[in-house]
Amino acid sequence: MQHIFDAPGIRHLDIADGLKQLLYEKHCDLDFLLQSDAATVAHELGIEEYVAKIIIDAAKKATTE
Repeated sequence: MQHIFDAPGIRHLDIADGLKQLLYEKHCDLDFLLQSDAATVAHELGIEEYVAKIIIDAAKKATTE
């Protein structure tokens, strides 16, 4: 999983490394996370909406710190 830490923005998210890996593999960046709703992120990543909401919240938090 070394390469997930090469993705700017994603590596700073306060989420599990497995979710960071998934974001990297699906070519999702912070812009996508910040501009999408939980349903869209869930569909793109193949995850539950509540997990997508956690990811989006982490992206919002990372951009305000």
